[in-house]
Amino acid sequence: MDPDSPATTGSVSENERPRVLIVARDMYPPFRVDVTELFSVFLARWLDLTWLMRRDDYGPAAVVETSAHERFVVPSRRRGRLSGVRTRLSYFWTALAQVAKAGAGRWDLVQVRDIPIGGLWFLLAAWIARKPFVYWMSFPILEGYRERARHPADGDGIPISLYRWTYYAIGRFVQYGLVLRYADFIFVQSEIMRAEVSGKGVHADKIMAVPMAVNVARYNPDAIPPTDDPRLTGRKVLVYVGSLEPQRQPAMMIEALAAIAHEEPRAMLVIVGERDPETAALLSDRAEELGVGNRILYTGRLPLNEALAYVARADVCLALYPVTDLLISGTPTKLVEYLAMGRPVVGNPHPYQSQLIETTGAGIIAEMSPQAFAAAILSLFGEAHAANARAAAAPAWIRAHLSYEVTAERVGAVYARLLKAPKR
Repeated sequence: MDPDSPATTGSVSENERPRVLIVARDMYPPFRVDVTELFSVFLARWLDLTWLMRRDDYGPAAVVETSAHERFVVPSRRRGRLSGVRTRLSYFWTALAQVAKAGAGRWDLVQVRDIPIGGLWFLLAAWIARKPFVYWMSFPILEGYRERARHPADGDGIPISLYRWTYYAIGRFVQYGLVLRYADFIFVQSEIMRAEVSGKGVHADKIMAVPMAVNVARYNPDAIPPTDDPRLTGRKVLVYVGSLEPQRQPAMMIEALAAIAHEEPRAMLVIVGERDPETAALLSDRAEELGVGNRILYTGRLPLNEALAYVARADVCLALYPVTDLLISGTPTKLVEYLAMGRPVVGNPHPYQSQLIETTGAGIIAEMSPQAFAAAILSLFGEAHAANARAAAAPAWIRAHLSYEVTAERVGAVYARLLKAPKR
């Protein structure tokens, strides 16, 4: 870490702010915490940020100023005839304009996030302007195309599969052979992803793992009291916060609850988050079939403080993150949030989840099965005092290692070094 970088010292004058362009695959308005917290809260303290993102909603092309030092350039997205073609053309012309500005030296640093092929144009623009170029890989996008080509969904025809195979083949050459090889620096999600990228011929010394973290000012157990929801009075409460898409195997939680209920009649499961209608029906049917429908509380999506109040009330939090070829290199956010709130956790084996739980001692790793999860939960119920004491020590570890303030210092030190480096 550079001890004199603005990210560390917090000292920067208005006229000295480095101007950074970030071209991201994310949609506007952004919701991922490594965008909304790491950049918009912490790095925006000393950087002037311009984002290029597609619209998630409908509207005209615009430059949206969210603060004096952050703005989002978004193309139009229209309804009606040929809306898809018009939206793509608007993005193309908007992106081309940013490429031209980057090539003219408008920004001091150019960063591309999760755009394997299109990132090449911004690499070339940065090279022409003799500015640093950074690539941020939060997910193995190309491998995702390959998996969807191998296992097409219902309704995907041969042309769609051929497109995905073609995108993967071209993207593999462009991303690993050109963009990453000639980038000045690369941020990745985890040490596993770092090893995977360096194994494809990219120099490991210019790759840094930046796992998902939390803003500890928001995830602060001292500032968020447990919910006083009367439905939880006298209950042993399990809490799961997050999405319920089928690949996360949410029915397993209900089956584990049914197994627990025989030994702990006070057990209740609280699920905080949205459910699509089809998943909701399947989960409700399974719960009724197992006789635990009256032991489940669905809150729907809640404001952050209300959601965390349920976490604060939890006797045990549940972290589900199935291991697949695409997810094995991820760093699940939900587990970090539970640990920041100081609650005992049961999570399934995953390189990152296992590492965090073993390091903090704040929970148990259990195989991804109802029986294993039920046994782990009952074990934590049985040693509640000791489990709570171990979990209560986790927030201090999170503050020291996985707060976005610490992450901003690490990332900011890299930016500061690149910005000080001699021009190419």
